[in-house]
Amino acid sequence: MSPTSHIFSCILVCQLSRLGDVLLATPAIELLARTCPEAEVHVLTDRRAVPLLEGNPHIAAVHAVDEAESAGPVRALRIAMRLTREHRFDLVVDFQQTVLTRLASLLSGAPMRIADKRAFYLRPFYTHMGERRPGYAARSKVDLLAPLGIVWQGERPRMFLNDNDRARARTVLAGLFPDVRQGNFITVDSTQARQCRCWPAGKFARLIATAAREHPETIFLPLYGPGEQGVVDELLRYAVDEGVPSERVRRTDEPLDLRTTAACIEAARLHVGNCSLPRHLAVAVGTPSLSVLGPTAEASWTYPWKAWGGEPHETARAAIACAPCAVAGSEGDCGDPRCMEALEVETVAAVLGRMLETDAVGSRF
Repeated sequence: MSPTSHIFSCILVCQLSRLGDVLLATPAIELLARTCPEAEVHVLTDRRAVPLLEGNPHIAAVHAVDEAESAGPVRALRIAMRLTREHRFDLVVDFQQTVLTRLASLLSGAPMRIADKRAFYLRPFYTHMGERRPGYAARSKVDLLAPLGIVWQGERPRMFLNDNDRARARTVLAGLFPDVRQGNFITVDSTQARQCRCWPAGKFARLIATAAREHPETIFLPLYGPGEQGVVDELLRYAVDEGVPSERVRRTDEPLDLRTTAACIEAARLHVGNCSLPRHLAVAVGTPSLSVLGPTAEASWTYPWKAWGGEPHETARAAIACAPCAVAGSEGDCGDPRCMEALEVETVAAVLGRMLETDAVGSRF
């Protein structure tokens, strides 16, 4: 299909949450901006996701809302009315279909309002309802742009860091590891909101110990968010017990903000972690990654670098018959951590070792 012949002046893209999903929407945003260069692209999102979109040249404006502020139909209606009175959108792309985004779509009066097919009662809110193909989540979002003639061609999630972001990262790293410039470092994400998607801290520690023995120059920076300090402290205790010198694996006193976290990942030799936001940040800043998977599907959440090129993004999972999880539901998994617990350190260490030996995974600092 050829690119759209429609002329749009103001486009609204709706993706409120989660943070990873907002980042995975950036390829669609980029393609909309490239296909409709005369149009302004606006994004309606959660306030916590704003740092992921700062500096993005494809976005003209970000409309941020607080989750509590937009809860309930009355509050959502007020926000939608205000937004659509201030801006005359002629194209709306709704990736989430919350109460707020449905109302914003309907009240915009845009001649083209796109979303994916769900319950029949949602059809009045949209003019075009498309199908998402199974596979990489960023590509499936672009699938909804088919009425515009837009096709995904390997565009990856992108985050646009600036010199200040990188300077903060250098300050953080120099404070933790004075010799970081003489060595390589790996970012580690042992956190995950859902325990059934979280590899045990003791196994992460054994992985770090194995890598530290085989690559004596390597140091490790555990990442964490608000309320996750205990998870990282557990990892540090296990790592020291496994013989890793404490000066080679340290955490920051407080969680890093999203942009400094991304800048640290950008400077890292490699990122290793659970299936959560930092693995998508690694793709967005061009850093190789290794993700330990359990219930989540590799094809849905891993950038297909083997098909489209770029740095490697590998995965490791246990050979357990029920993984990835086929249980339907809003969370997409059964809640049982057995698939993560079954994943052996040796399996992950073998993949990590191969990655560290390749030219594609070199020192980046």
